[in-house]
Amino acid sequence: MGDEEVTNVRLSIKESLKKLEEYDIYLRSRLSDIKSTKDGVRCSLDKAREEVALKFAAIQDEVLQCLDSRQKEILHAIGDIERKDLEPLGNLEEKINSDLENVLRLAAEGNTCLEKEDSVLLAEAEKVKSELVVHPTRYPDIPCLSHTLSVSFGDTTQPLIDIVKLIGEVSMTGSLQIVDMTEQPGGMLVQWDDETFSDNESFTDYSGIQEYMLQYCRTLDRGNNEAAAVFSTVYSGEEMSHIVTDLEPHVSYTFRVCGRFGKDGKWSSWSIPRKGITTLEPHEWSTEDCVNANKLIVYQLSNDRRTATKVFPDSSKLLRSRTMSYRIDTSLKFTIAETGDPSNGDGLGLTTSHFDFSNPKQSLQCSGCTSINSKGLVYVNGSCMKTRLPPFKRGSVVALEASKLSPGKLRVSISVDDKQVTFDWQLQEKDDCTKLFFAMGFQHSGWQVSVGN
Repeated sequence: MGDEEVTNVRLSIKESLKKLEEYDIYLRSRLSDIKSTKDGVRCSLDKAREEVALKFAAIQDEVLQCLDSRQKEILHAIGDIERKDLEPLGNLEEKINSDLENVLRLAAEGNTCLEKEDSVLLAEAEKVKSELVVHPTRYPDIPCLSHTLSVSFGDTTQPLIDIVKLIGEVSMTGSLQIVDMTEQPGGMLVQWDDETFSDNESFTDYSGIQEYMLQYCRTLDRGNNEAAAVFSTVYSGEEMSHIVTDLEPHVSYTFRVCGRFGKDGKWSSWSIPRKGITTLEPHEWSTEDCVNANKLIVYQLSNDRRTATKVFPDSSKLLRSRTMSYRIDTSLKFTIAETGDPSNGDGLGLTTSHFDFSNPKQSLQCSGCTSINSKGLVYVNGSCMKTRLPPFKRGSVVALEASKLSPGKLRVSISVDDKQVTFDWQLQEKDDCTKLFFAMGFQHSGWQVSVGN
């Protein structure tokens, strides 16, 4: 076996090992996804059991309190009837007993008189007869049994039992799920869609959802414990994607989404939580470019270095991004918060890694950059295009987006408010086409520009 053949065998084995390594990474990634999903399902099941226990305990307490209250109410009503009906009967009974005692006393006195001698009886006859005279009193009829109190409950238990049987409903996690997460500079593009989770569900069951809610939180170190996590609502609306901003790079975040039918509908169950990490630094202006060669402050930064204000006049010094944070196939937006006097040399745009920012007289209207100035003129590698966009004004939004057209060539779109221009930007072979600096430069003070995704 020759050296060349041995070399080929070794290369073949290395290629196979590389493929095995790639497949190993793929399989481990799939296992990680399965584990994450299983953890999410288990967390959902535990949360469901906890919710059932808490809800039924609350229902039991509420029902028992209601029954106890109703029992006391009925007994109180019976007590009122007792006082209302028995008190007159007691008074009547007392009066009748008094009259009966008087009758018995008079009868005893009459019998005693009958035992006396005739002469004595005749002498006391008038007195005895007057004393034995009784004036009968007619009392009201006693209520019959048909008029006595009765308590009726009717057939009340069966409806209650039927209602109890309808309490709660078990359903699978909503078919609304997060389907993709794409890292952004200091953020994450989260996309969701309707998916079928069982044979009993169909896409049309969820196609009428009109509003969505996206929440996120830092992923807890102790695992996917959704119940212990504190989620914050970051988006509510009709779109099925949203860029979550202000995320720390290399920090894991957990996202979930739910939806509802109409503004007054009931929110669906939460989707399975998805974890994501952005490795891209957020869009920020560079603090190093804020001071010129004479140590004078030219730009002031605020809002976590996302907003830059030109404070020193008569200086064309450029201000670039802290890193090459712009990545192709993403959108970059500048908001003109305040304006100053316009100048032909003003500009907002993108530059390559080899652009010379050290030159204090450098502008964004030369090779290695594409830009738009404050008057709406667009420059590509120093050449001014014929198409003109609206001039900058307070509140204007300038959006830039670049995509790879071919090696060394990008297709760039620049828009100001509702006007847009698209063109091809030729780069040098040594330039990195995948990431770029963004930069601004204004001749006069007063300009304030904020950058965002």
